Amino acid sequence: MNNFKLNVEDLNSSGFNLDLYLQQTNKTCNLNEILLFERDLFEEISVFQSDKQTLVYDNYNKFISATNTIGKIKYDFIKMEDEMKSLASNMESMTIFYDSITCTLQDSHSEISRILKIRAYLKNLQFLIKLPDKLKMQTQSKKYLEAAQDYLNVQKDLYHYCHLGSFQIIQQEINYILEEIKTNLWENLNCTHTKVKELSYSVNILLTLREPPKKLADKYIRNVEKQLTEKVVEWNKPPVINLFEYANLGVKLMEELCSFICEFDQMFDVINIPLKETKKSLDRMIKGLMTLFFESIQVKIDSLPKDKQIVNSPGIIFGDQSPRSS
Repeated sequence: MNNFKLNVEDLNSSGFNLDLYLQQTNKTCNLNEILLFERDLFEEISVFQSDKQTLVYDNYNKFISATNTIGKIKYDFIKMEDEMKSLASNMESMTIFYDSITCTLQDSHSEISRILKIRAYLKNLQFLIKLPDKLKMQTQSKKYLEAAQDYLNVQKDLYHYCHLGSFQIIQQEINYILEEIKTNLWENLNCTHTKVKELSYSVNILLTLREPPKKLADKYIRNVEKQLTEKVVEWNKPPVINLFEYANLGVKLMEELCSFICEFDQMFDVINIPLKETKKSLDRMIKGLMTLFFESIQVKIDSLPKDKQIVNSPGIIFGDQSPRSS
């Protein structure tokens, strides 16, 4: 009951009863107290109204701000949508432009490729036309290897254009120059005074020009054999040289022989043509030359006085002792 009474008389209570509150106030308060209470109540109501008005204004401002924000967002969305449409349109235009450029470049690439092929074709024809004069200059300066390589580089092209009259004339000129080169090289190969290194050079070029390998190998072996044999024979002629000098010449002979064998193998092993008989001739040449050389050394040793043979022979042949004059 007391709680109910408090609730009825409490101004802040939801169960506040105005009539009951006035009756109770009239009973308990005098006039001055009622007037003071009225004044306080009026001031409090003014404060509440002011706060209420402030809250209304604040809420109104917030509502206006929210409305503006929503409008701005809506505007931004519309603007973004327009920009997306514009971007999509630009992308479509760029795609069309890219396809156009690709098509144009493809046509240009095909045209450039065609022009480059024509340029290479004309350059090749120009080289063929100037080749006879170039081969003549190379022949005069004895640059036979360069001439052979230039000819082999265009051999297929010459065969391709052989049905044309002008190129038949060029082929005839080239054939004439090549025959001249071959003749010069065969003369070098047949000359017994040509050095072994020059012989190898001539044989290599003649092989490049498709000369018969077996004929070249046999001629090469015979010429080198003749030269090296003549050297050994020449060493045995007066004036007689001492045994130590003779051994040094033998070392040089072995070096020259080994160099010849290596060059021979390099040139003829790459040719897929059996040269069994030629290899046998090479073996016989090496054995004959080595036999001749060792027989000559034995003659030299036998010609020494008995007391010097034991001392000098091992030292000279094997390098264990100092040489002495015979």
